[in-house]
Amino acid sequence: MSRIHLGLICVVGLFALGLTPAAAQTRFVATTGADSGTCVNVGSPCRTIQYAHGQAINSDTINIAAGTYSEAPRITKSVTLNGAGAPSTIIAPQLVNQLPGPPPTPANSSVIIDITGAVTVTIQNLTVRFPSGQYPAGGVSPINGIWATGGANLTVRSSTVTEIHDADVSGVQTGNCIRAGSTDRGPAGTVLIENNTISRCQKTGIIADRAGTVATIQGNTVIDGGLGERNSGGPRTQTVIAPNGVQVSSGASAAVNNNTVRRMQCELPTPQCGGNIDNDVSTASGILLFNVGAGTVVTNNTVETSDDAVAAFNPAGAIPVPLTANTLRNNRWRNVVGYSGTVVLSGNTLDGAQHGVLAVGFGEARQAIVDLNPANTAANANIIRNASINAIWIRNVRPTPGRNQQLPLSLDAESAAALAAAHLAAQAPTGLSPGPLVRGSSNQFITSGVAGLDNQPDEGTGNLACNWWGAATGPGTAGANPALISPGDTVSPFAINNVNYACPPGGPMLAVGITKTGPATAAPGAQITWIVTITNNGPADGAGSVFTDPVPAVITNVTWTCAASNGALCANPAGSGNNINQPLPVFPPGGQLIYTIVGTLPATPGQYINVATVTPSAIPGAVAVSATAVTAAAAVAIDTLSSFGWLLLLLGLAIIGVLALRQRAA
Repeated sequence: MSRIHLGLICVVGLFALGLTPAAAQTRFVATTGADSGTCVNVGSPCRTIQYAHGQAINSDTINIAAGTYSEAPRITKSVTLNGAGAPSTIIAPQLVNQLPGPPPTPANSSVIIDITGAVTVTIQNLTVRFPSGQYPAGGVSPINGIWATGGANLTVRSSTVTEIHDADVSGVQTGNCIRAGSTDRGPAGTVLIENNTISRCQKTGIIADRAGTVATIQGNTVIDGGLGERNSGGPRTQTVIAPNGVQVSSGASAAVNNNTVRRMQCELPTPQCGGNIDNDVSTASGILLFNVGAGTVVTNNTVETSDDAVAAFNPAGAIPVPLTANTLRNNRWRNVVGYSGTVVLSGNTLDGAQHGVLAVGFGEARQAIVDLNPANTAANANIIRNASINAIWIRNVRPTPGRNQQLPLSLDAESAAALAAAHLAAQAPTGLSPGPLVRGSSNQFITSGVAGLDNQPDEGTGNLACNWWGAATGPGTAGANPALISPGDTVSPFAINNVNYACPPGGPMLAVGITKTGPATAAPGAQITWIVTITNNGPADGAGSVFTDPVPAVITNVTWTCAASNGALCANPAGSGNNINQPLPVFPPGGQLIYTIVGTLPATPGQYINVATVTPSAIPGAVAVSATAVTAAAAVAIDTLSSFGWLLLLLGLAIIGVLALRQRAA
């Protein structure tokens, strides 16, 4: 008999006996309950989450009432843990030896909510924490708040995870608030972590780890990394670890979107922590991307007041990591660090920090590449501004044992070991990696303290043609960022604005057109009108150009008006006098100005020449252009009849001719 037939017989048999497969139910837990029965009566709740889980079947919901639950549930069924709200329902175990239920798995670790196996679990509307102020001198405290492994699918939403830390101090790479995947327990499955508050995690706020883990991390606030750590026997006074806000590592794929990450800082003095890549060992990161899987994207996040906002390190593969529309501001050392591998930046705003972007190699064979706006469109322009030292910094550092390998201690202990192995395997034969490369167009690098681009000494390549450097004349010139550029760098031609980043092949240009029209002839003493049209044909901004028109002195009663369109602006709407000299204060590409000039010719015949000129602003290659109008004034010898008069005269002559023909015919 086939399995299908056997299954049908079993189901029919159940119905024949009056039995049906068990339907999902809601089970209730409260601090006033008792661990007995099935927990399905809201009036008779169970006491612990672990007991309710034991009674549950797949797809059940466990409603957890307000209160504090000192336990560490082990979840092996597909259930929903639903609290009464993050401020109200709190899961906060004491030390490991005080935890009810089975011992932690693995034995040398501790997890508050441990999820493993082929299950689908949702955790929502509650708080997971290690009780504040408990910093044991020995033993093991919970070092993972929520941990999903073994292929488990996990959703965590609208919850708080906080105060997850180990008992030890400096150098401990544990204390993770939410973790999906690991080396020894395998990856998680599909993971959704959204709209949570993650704070005071000793090492990392959110980790997606190992190939097979596919995570969406969105709408979370991750703050105060490392601030749950014990220090010298009491509550911490400084962060003595390099924490990370969000980590995607070792083949995991993640969409990291719309999160806010703040205050991921290591406070150990140099050389343990700091911004000196030649000497310091470690630095913290708001978002750390280490050997990520295909499909990883980082979009619309805000990262601020951290050591490095985003650090991307991909020595094992050639998967580009896209960073799109993020705001990275007021971080301490760097806003973006590109180690080996490729990171692609589009539409980001990098504000502040010592360095806007650092591209650096530490001896890996894979080149560090930072692609800035590869689409080369104004809509995808990156803005890198207010760096206290350099907007772009390129370094290639020969590794020194125990020094200048900042990432190993930025990762959790497990990933740090993987990084050390990957770093060793990825070493270039010469011990010095290919020089880092920063490339891209249609970006703006402005208001840097030392340099818009620093590649001195020549340790890599900057291929940065057609970017806006704060002035159309490029870096290192008046009004623009300074520059420390090596002979191998390309920074010109320069964009001549930060609107459409127009950049003609020959460099910055400004082409101005001018026309002047007026009557070719006029009667002596007549009033005449000239029209002068000035157009900025681009691609540069023509602000600061000057229009002049010295009307001949014999022409009297000269007045003029100005009309502007397409974004241009008249310095004055009207004026009088023969010597017209007007600046063009706002004259963008496509802008147009029309001057209407009116005057009276002298009473004597003559030829009157009027030349109008526009002198462009001081942009290399821009030249003055002129337009001339010539008017001849001469006495008219014949009677001046109107057009209608001439028509009547011709009609009369025609009539006379017709009458004469009739008389001849008669």
